[in-house]
Amino acid sequence: MGLCLEVVTRWNSTFLMLESSLLYRCAYSSLEFEDKSYTNCPTNEEWDRGEKMCEFLHPFYQINELIFGSSYPTSNMHFMQVRKILCLLIQNVNNEDETIRNMTIDMKKKIDKY
Repeated sequence: MGLCLEVVTRWNSTFLMLESSLLYRCAYSSLEFEDKSYTNCPTNEEWDRGEKMCEFLHPFYQINELIFGSSYPTSNMHFMQVRKILCLLIQNVNNEDETIRNMTIDMKKKIDKY
C-alpha cells in the first residue's frame, strides 16, 4: 500500500491516510524507542481517536467506492447509498467525539440543502 496524503476537500483521502497509518502503529512506537530524535509519535489517545475516525469514515468510503467505482451507476443504487449516508449522519449527530460530531453536522448541512 502506498503513501496516502490528505486532500482536505475529499474525506475519503483522510480515511485512506488513517487506515494506512494505523497499520504501522507498532512501527511508530518502536521508532520512538529506537530513535531519540523522533519526538512526534502519536499518543495512545491520539491513536484511539484515529481508530474512531477511521471507523466513522469507513462506511462513507465504501459507499463512495460503490457509487463512483461503478461503470454503470443506476438511480436506485444512488438512492439507497444516499439514504445510508443520511442514516449514518443521523446516528452520529450526537457522537461523543467532538470532531466526528462537527464533521457530521457539517456534512448533514450540505445534504439538507438538497
